[in-house]
Amino acid sequence: MHTARFLFLTCIFLAWSAPLMAFDLPKNQNLETGSQAFMKNQGQWEDGCLYHFRSGLFQASFYSDRIVFTVANPKDKFAAPPKPNPEHPEPPNPRFMLQVWEISYQNALPFQFEVQAPLENKIGYAKIHKNGKIVYPEQFENLRIKNLYEGVDAVFSNYNGVLKIDYIIKPGSKPNIVFTVNGFTETRVDERGNIVLKSEFGQLVDSIPYSYEQNGTRTPIDVRYAQTGKHTFALQFPEDFNNENGAVVDPFYLDYSTYFYGNNLTNILTYIYDVNVDANNNSYITGLTTDKYPGKPGTYDTTLAGSYDAYLCKMPSGGGKPDYFIYLGGTSTDYGYAMATIDNGDNYLTGYTSSVDYPITSGVLEPTRPNTTSYVSYVTGIKSDGSALIYSTYLKGYCWVIDVNSQGQVYVAPYGNNPYTVTKDINPPGQVGGGFEANIIRLNSTGSAILNCVELKGFGSEYLYALTIDKKTRFMLQVGPAATIYL
Repeated sequence: MHTARFLFLTCIFLAWSAPLMAFDLPKNQNLETGSQAFMKNQGQWEDGCLYHFRSGLFQASFYSDRIVFTVANPKDKFAAPPKPNPEHPEPPNPRFMLQVWEISYQNALPFQFEVQAPLENKIGYAKIHKNGKIVYPEQFENLRIKNLYEGVDAVFSNYNGVLKIDYIIKPGSKPNIVFTVNGFTETRVDERGNIVLKSEFGQLVDSIPYSYEQNGTRTPIDVRYAQTGKHTFALQFPEDFNNENGAVVDPFYLDYSTYFYGNNLTNILTYIYDVNVDANNNSYITGLTTDKYPGKPGTYDTTLAGSYDAYLCKMPSGGGKPDYFIYLGGTSTDYGYAMATIDNGDNYLTGYTSSVDYPITSGVLEPTRPNTTSYVSYVTGIKSDGSALIYSTYLKGYCWVIDVNSQGQVYVAPYGNNPYTVTKDINPPGQVGGGFEANIIRLNSTGSAILNCVELKGFGSEYLYALTIDKKTRFMLQVGPAATIYL
């Protein structure tokens, strides 16, 4: 939940909104599906709710004076599960976390809803306590609040399953949009103009919105957030904004979208396996390629060496041409599967290689290839400007997950036949392994030694699909498609 724009009415709040309540999910109620449309309340929801939007576990209810947002989180780790009722031996219903917050607009006019783009509705509701007749409520693609303020409309729409809002400002009007967010313990505007929202579950930083004049060329307007109360914010327009042409304030928008290919017109292949972003919103991409990309003088390697090479590409925050494109590999096949980026833009990559001449630096953990008959893994660190390697080492086993802490200590999880010596046994006493076991290791900042190594043992083989370091430098592992382990 991180490409954050103003629309904290969307799924970017799935993990951080408050207050929090637990409830028993009614039988046969499926929160994983939803209409992804604006549905008129014709008795299927509580009185006072006029329209309702739902997408998966996210819901929004529109009232005459506020908007209430709800997210159900099935991973209830904050509350104990309900105790079974001895009179009803069947298992209790699943526990969900219900996260609720609301937005209200200060000094706004009474809401006047206008629906747009009718949609066919195949979802029916029966009024059980009345005549049982099935009602198919009207539903629509867009919902507009006309004259939220004098000369200002708020348009809500479905953007690929995400609730999106645009403020449409008519020519000549003087916008004064002020809103209150209830449900957070601390709210503020930071020195960069972003809204920072805190609750007991963490912090959310919300970037300034994208705003432009409706003059045919979308001339940008420098609209920023200003805090006017404890949990109240205003959209602050420039003093010289005369609004001759009208304007749009778009708190949720696409920064850029682009094709990604090089100069080779035949037999080309490029895969993107991982993307990361640094503190300055530069994007980094890794994968494998057979294509020829333009190099930048002074960067590490600008030449395709093997049949497939791993790569690292840096894209500027606004899109456009890459800052650099670096090949990583030897004369055979090399895959870039995963990467981790620290705030200064240094990157650490891992993947597979079958090259006997993959680039390796001196003094590292595995300076020579562990075997010559199959693929092995690697860890390669690259400086933020792409000019040189921080270090590069082979790695025993097979690895496709990686993370790094603020000290430059890399965490990886190769799996294989006991590739490294365990420093701490975290398995239950007497646990016997079988097949390939997963190691989780922490390297020092130079890649020359292992600081910690643990092993996950099971009766079969263990493969790790995700690994994340939290602020307390604990690491969280996804083992298989469902199970998650915190260490």
